[in-house]
Amino acid sequence: MTKSLSFIFIPTQKRSKVIHMAITLFYKPFNVFCYMKIAVVDIETTGFSHDNDCIVEIGIVELCLETGQKNVLYDEIIKEKHLEDYHKRSWIFENSDLSHEDVLMRGKAFGREKGKIQNILQCYRVTAYNKKFDFSFLKSRGILFDELQCPMIAATSVCCIPNKNGRGHKWPKVPEAHYHFFGDEDYIEKHRALSDAMDEADIVYELYKLGEFSSERDGKAQKW
Repeated sequence: MTKSLSFIFIPTQKRSKVIHMAITLFYKPFNVFCYMKIAVVDIETTGFSHDNDCIVEIGIVELCLETGQKNVLYDEIIKEKHLEDYHKRSWIFENSDLSHEDVLMRGKAFGREKGKIQNILQCYRVTAYNKKFDFSFLKSRGILFDELQCPMIAATSVCCIPNKNGRGHKWPKVPEAHYHFFGDEDYIEKHRALSDAMDEADIVYELYKLGEFSSERDGKAQKW
């Protein structure tokens, strides 16, 4: 059997994985003619459960680590099939200007948007502030990408905010890191995906300039 024919018999899930890897290997070195361009992702959800909670918004920003220039790659309200009335009481709807009704009326079906999101992320190395949260949700939905280090972890030794227990330093929240770098006492995190991703990209850029954030893939992250 030839290699071309054997590809047909690769299980569908693995075949998709192979295709994504091949596309990534081809496009990523060119990455809009600048290998120093990365993607910063932020998602908003109704909670912490991958099964019971829903992604309700996704923002993706392209950041050039050489210049700090940012470009919007993706900004959409997302509606997943399992969004229910009880999600109205979710923290995100009580602490941002995004409403449950917005998601119902304006949200784009995740199933239809998944391919678009995947096509964007497969062309970049990707990070997110507190990436464990954002990335675990995206991966649970089958979104694949190459990870960079977590800027929240990188910012810990820079911001040096003491833990309440007096042992070491706490992971800085976005407003704390933003204040450290920009001194804006009036800064308020909007908890909207694109706005937060833009602010988080600024933090990543400052960390990169200090040599605290690497443009190389996170070696501890699981390969896809």
